[in-house]
Amino acid sequence: MNATPTISDLARALNLSISSVSYALNGHKGVSEVTRRRVIEYATRVGYRANSSARALSRARTGSIGIVVRDEYAVIGTQPYYLRFLAGIAAALEGTEVELIVKLTESGLDDELAVYRRWAAESRVDGVILIDENIDDPRAALVQSLGLPAVLHGTTPPTHPELSGILIDDAADSATLVEHLARQGARSVLHAAGPTRHRHEARRLETVAAECAARGLGYDCVCGSYALSHGQRAADLLAAQTSPRPDAIIAANDLVAVGACRRLAQHGIAVPQDCLVVAWDNSIMCEIAEPAISALDRNPERCGSRAVQLLLERLGDTSTATKHEIAESSELILRRSSVPVRLG
Repeated sequence: MNATPTISDLARALNLSISSVSYALNGHKGVSEVTRRRVIEYATRVGYRANSSARALSRARTGSIGIVVRDEYAVIGTQPYYLRFLAGIAAALEGTEVELIVKLTESGLDDELAVYRRWAAESRVDGVILIDENIDDPRAALVQSLGLPAVLHGTTPPTHPELSGILIDDAADSATLVEHLARQGARSVLHAAGPTRHRHEARRLETVAAECAARGLGYDCVCGSYALSHGQRAADLLAAQTSPRPDAIIAANDLVAVGACRRLAQHGIAVPQDCLVVAWDNSIMCEIAEPAISALDRNPERCGSRAVQLLLERLGDTSTATKHEIAESSELILRRSSVPVRLG
């Protein structure tokens, strides 16, 4: 049993389903009176405390929160950050009566805005989590005008002081990646960045270039999607360059890194001997790729969990002050693609 037991701990210890434990604790139909007493007695004995913010939301108008994931469906289906972020939200909501509504769309920004208007008009959700912050993002102003509480998962520094947020320090991540490449002997970096509509990509472009300049490294960039094909294109551009040719690639995500490594091999450029490769997002693909790819683990599960906690706090008490929290520092997982010698 954890120091602070959760409803999952109770269900496991009592050999019951989470829903049965929830029914028992909340006085709902669906369990026998014997089971209800058993659950309540055990919960009292181990010091279980229900999430008050989640309870407050479950008594609200809808008991639902929403999130829109907007990108090409092919990208959504292969982008592990989205799934891990949603898993963090689900974990934080586990055992509560709060439901998560997820809308996937590959339409444009106007269509995403229409979703929020419809949700507000139909009272579908009590609040929303905004992801993939755009430059000059109109969503914050819209949800405010709709009276729809929101939490933003974006990048530092905050540009929407009216919204609470869990923010990634992309400048620190840039420094981590460039410093590692410099230590491994890189002289020139090709940055295969993602879509420039994302504010975090603009922030990365700015800070990677600054970190390279500070360390005397050459720098070039190419922007594209989060797909394999973007990594392949970056490798083609690198291979086509004459001396001095970049000897390191920073990839926007794991797929871009895998695409770059494969295409570099086709060009006869060995990774990591001739070109170091690092990825901004860590996933199982980085582990099983050949060579295995060094990558930043940015803890999206914890970001998702904290985002929903901030939203629940806001919905449970509208007087709660706006909070801008910086996510835990990313960890660079070192693998063969950026370490020419065997790790000790």
